[in-house]
Amino acid sequence: MSPEALHMTSIPDFLILPSDMKYFIKVVSLVEGQGQRKSICINPGTLAKGEGVGTFAELKYHGSADKMNACIIRSI
Repeated sequence: MSPEALHMTSIPDFLILPSDMKYFIKVVSLVEGQGQRKSICINPGTLAKGEGVGTFAELKYHGSADKMNACIIRSI
């Protein structure tokens, strides 16, 4: 994949990138111009592997980047 394909012109509030890695959710602080922005990066993993039925996330967002937090509630 070319680097141009990965270039993003703005910072998203949520970035969901599924992969074969173990699930995770993390608040990432990014510097843009003169200010700092936060983005929540979510890897839900795969929907189902082997015996389990998958991982689900519940997102509650109230539009305040300063008070942004994230956690995994439960893996089923």
